[in-house]
Amino acid sequence: MNIVIIIISSILVFAGIRCILLLLYSLADKVFKISLENDRFELGISIILFATYLYFFCKIVLTIIGLIDAITILDWFLIYTYMGVSAILWCYFSWELKWKAIPKFGQNDKEIILKKIIVFTLVLIFAFYHGYQQLSKSFDANYDEEKGMLVMISNATIIPGIIALDRVLNQVKSYIQLKKKRGNMLGMPTIRVTAAIIKSYTPDNHPIIFATQRGYGDFAGGWEFPGGKIEEGETPQEALMREIKEELDTEIKVGDLIDTIEYDYPAFHLSMDCFWCEIVSGDLVLKEHEAAKWLKKDELDSVEWLPADITLIEKLKEILE
Repeated sequence: MNIVIIIISSILVFAGIRCILLLLYSLADKVFKISLENDRFELGISIILFATYLYFFCKIVLTIIGLIDAITILDWFLIYTYMGVSAILWCYFSWELKWKAIPKFGQNDKEIILKKIIVFTLVLIFAFYHGYQQLSKSFDANYDEEKGMLVMISNATIIPGIIALDRVLNQVKSYIQLKKKRGNMLGMPTIRVTAAIIKSYTPDNHPIIFATQRGYGDFAGGWEFPGGKIEEGETPQEALMREIKEELDTEIKVGDLIDTIEYDYPAFHLSMDCFWCEIVSGDLVLKEHEAAKWLKKDELDSVEWLPADITLIEKLKEILE
């Protein structure tokens, strides 16, 4: 019965905190025009959300179980286990701060690593502190044997279980990444390119995205985000600044990575790093493209995108909400 209480309470607490955070963000976005495009901001919000969730989860669960019956060592064991599993899931999954967003495997490896450092540091402190506490109090005649048993069982089962779950999710994530890159496994050549998602604003402060129509090659006439191949010795950012200067006679500032698109064309596998970009100087002169447009969020579907580029459109719609 208590495991049902724990699960239901955790879902209700998480849903409640997430709704409140979404409302606060919506309000702050309207007033201060804050952006979720900064990795540090996203990580900070994620830490605050998860810490708040754990705090209220423990408070509510302990209150409910305490009203029904005395809290037993089994109850504590279940709570510790659930918190550990939740912490590892938090490391590997991300959930954008949008009303219609769904949880998915995190794409930002740096963020996953930072989260895991936090979780495993806390696990380490928990193990050493309670291990020391158990040893120092085991000779005390007033020491509660049930507490000692709980610590012993937690250190012997929950911590290895958390580590095992981490390993499982790590391998699942690796498998998904490997599957995305199956073009390499099939012997197809991989072409690494970089794309500029150049953003600006209308006079009434609506975000707009710059799109170009290809004027050459097999995909002539299709719409794409400007950019090009990454040459040997270049970083994706350096390649992007060079390509935009060559194609559009414009200098840009390259911002955060939005996503890396992995797409299999019939003859090759395309790996495309997509970055937010801002114009530093220049007038976006079309040297190689057939045409260009500034598109609002509701206009992103008005052009015929190239197959790889279109996979980014839904994510852009969510970000531009």
